[in-house]
Amino acid sequence: MTGPLQTRGLQLALACSLATTGCTSIDLTRPEADAHAGRVAVQLDAPGAEGSHRLGPGQSAVPPDFYDRAQPLPHYPAALLDARLEPVTVATLLSIDEQGNLANVRFAEDVPPVADCTRACVEGLRAAVLEVLPTWQFGPLEIIGFVDGPDEDGDGTANSVRREVVARRPYSLRLRFTFEQADGLGVVRSAVAD
Repeated sequence: MTGPLQTRGLQLALACSLATTGCTSIDLTRPEADAHAGRVAVQLDAPGAEGSHRLGPGQSAVPPDFYDRAQPLPHYPAALLDARLEPVTVATLLSIDEQGNLANVRFAEDVPPVADCTRACVEGLRAAVLEVLPTWQFGPLEIIGFVDGPDEDGDGTANSVRREVVARRPYSLRLRFTFEQADGLGVVRSAVAD
């Protein structure tokens, strides 16, 4: 494949996983002792304008295996349970480095207004997200290309070619964490947001 390939967020991962399996859904049920405990859901947003990578002739990108991993969810802050809030969504932009490690977390400035959720409430939810994200595992975005094989007959040219990882690139993910009070179960669904 030649020309630019937009790899913002996990566009490639979504294309591959949606083409082969449809939407990915991971059930991380976590029973709580309190029937009024909160539930947190996470959703992968459509990629934004964070950047893109140009692939050379014969190169392709292998998306990280982010979806194949059981990722722990943030806990609903206990201090906010008595407030009985409507669902609150916290949008994040995660930067993943070349080794597949979390490098940076940014929050969207605009949190949709919810009755009774003050700035301190939003900061409490963001703190819950920041507490759990360092435990997540993402993996690198690998670029695969053709590489010359050995010169087996000594004529100065390769006798074969093979495909292997030629580069690892950083990438971004946009995730939304929705905090809501429900029946004490945590469910994670990964899908592109409309």
